[in-house]
Amino acid sequence: MPVAADAFAVVLQPLLDFSVTFGKARFSGEGHRQAVIAEYRESLGHLPADLLERAISAHKRAWVYPQMPTPAELLAHVDGEMSKRRVALGRIEMAGKRVVDPVTAPTVKVNMARLLEGLREIPTGFGGAR
Repeated sequence: MPVAADAFAVVLQPLLDFSVTFGKARFSGEGHRQAVIAEYRESLGHLPADLLERAISAHKRAWVYPQMPTPAELLAHVDGEMSKRRVALGRIEMAGKRVVDPVTAPTVKVNMARLLEGLREIPTGFGGAR
């Protein structure tokens, strides 16, 4: 499940702190910092919190550039995991559509809908979240 706007700023804060500490970025004020967060959220807002944290952590370990990373550079660290989650969720959704027994179909479809909704909310290393 994508990160809420306020939570996104919290998850991104270590990257901002790191970039300021090591001279990779300077913010001219709170408005500038908020604008930077908004730009990153526009490009990375679809990521679940755990993958955003993973991307930031991986990039900090390998950071050699003289400026903050672009959203694409952060996405490169977690692109494979996002693909795995999309495939897993797609398989689960397809399995739910294969229910054909007219007696149990309504119950199974309701339970499958609940399962899918729960999986979309799980921000773990692997669980089908988009």
